[in-house]
Amino acid sequence: MTTIEHNSQQTKHNSQAAATNVADAEEVKQLKNMYKDALEHLKEVFAGWSEEDLLFTLQDAEGDLETAVNRISEGRVKRCDL
Repeated sequence: MTTIEHNSQQTKHNSQAAATNVADAEEVKQLKNMYKDALEHLKEVFAGWSEEDLLFTLQDAEGDLETAVNRISEGRVKRCDL
């Protein structure tokens, strides 16, 4: 593989990663809007958890705060930011 081919592949990979990051950021923004109140409660109770982990837990729990709290408390949800 030549340097030009390698650089071209690296540029393509970087572009794909950037697109993924933008999509992820948009998803997090949408989840924040959907679960604003529940997120604030979870942030108080689980201060060591990232906002993104709490949002995705709420998403998995279909927005049900009690289900999200139970899943975290029972260890059925893992933090991704460890």
